Amino acid sequence: MSPGEIVLRERLGTVLVTGGRSPVALEMCRLFGRRGWTVVVAESEGGLLCAASRYVQAYYQVPSPRFRTAAFIAALLEIVRAEGVGILVPTCEEIFYISRHRGRLSRYCQVFAPEFSILERLHCKDRFIEHAHELGLAVPETWVLSEQVLAAIDRSRKYVVKPVYSRFGCETKIVSGKDLRWEGRGRQWVVQTFLEGEELHAYAIAREGRVLSGVIYKALAKEAATGPSIAFEAVECSSAEKWLRRFVEANAFSGQISFDFIVDAAGTARAIECNPRATSGLHLLAEDAAVVRAIIDGAPSPLGKTRLKPKGLRLPSLFVGARGDFKDVVFRWEDPLPALAQCVTILGFLLRALWNRRSLEEELVHDLCWNGEPIE
Repeated sequence: MSPGEIVLRERLGTVLVTGGRSPVALEMCRLFGRRGWTVVVAESEGGLLCAASRYVQAYYQVPSPRFRTAAFIAALLEIVRAEGVGILVPTCEEIFYISRHRGRLSRYCQVFAPEFSILERLHCKDRFIEHAHELGLAVPETWVLSEQVLAAIDRSRKYVVKPVYSRFGCETKIVSGKDLRWEGRGRQWVVQTFLEGEELHAYAIAREGRVLSGVIYKALAKEAATGPSIAFEAVECSSAEKWLRRFVEANAFSGQISFDFIVDAAGTARAIECNPRATSGLHLLAEDAAVVRAIIDGAPSPLGKTRLKPKGLRLPSLFVGARGDFKDVVFRWEDPLPALAQCVTILGFLLRALWNRRSLEEELVHDLCWNGEPIE
């Protein structure tokens, strides 16, 4: 297929982007919109971030993926039929509910997400580590926390403790072995050997085991020591890149995938967890039109390098006192309204968080996160 044919096909397409409250969803809308695609957005909490973009032609508020899954899928099917959607691109944890019903949705459009069984294995922190270890890839020692584990581990070392299902670093703690506790009830937790080194991240778009577009990056600022990144910069790390490519190839993975690494003084990258969805790394590829071609046509491009300028979320950075020379990922002169809508969206979630006595991070994903429960 010639480049001219690819561009023509892109201009005639309609894409449905879900998870419309997030900056990565906005980035995806802009990427497709600038390429001439008709962009439609579905969002369950009514966040206005993507709705305000000039690149979004239609915006739908849909039921909660987590609490009203059947109604959510029915709404997506209705949108796909009404708008003539050619491809559905999830961006947040609604991907698990979409993937669980991938068979129904894929009758009417392409669904850019892997099979649910793959997502389930990668999202579960202990199963992901076990799988990577079986592939011969470098990972830290990891256990599901139990009385037996507490009796066997070296209490003189430091460990990282986090829920088996979590995101944004919520409830992640770094503790000494002597301070480890297990209450034996509620959620499952994993405990990992604490690794000294630099924390890096990887984001990639892949098809059938080939990394088509991606980036290795580091956080320039975070909301907290173990929290999400709010400013980030592309870097080069051959060890992390090789790890990423080997994992994607071994799983014949198709979709968006992200990893967190610790790179030691010798340059060895060890993956500490996986996010099988879009993450902030997408922003570092936003100036690269090859992203859309990778999703639509499986066209490869080199992994993003340090030629890209640092980027970040300017509004959250003001609240944590982060400073630095980075480009805001929300504000664009040609598409300014989402920057205002971001304030309204965050305020709405903040008020709900206060009312529900949850953290802002928890409230942001409460209606669409997946913690291993059966999906109807």
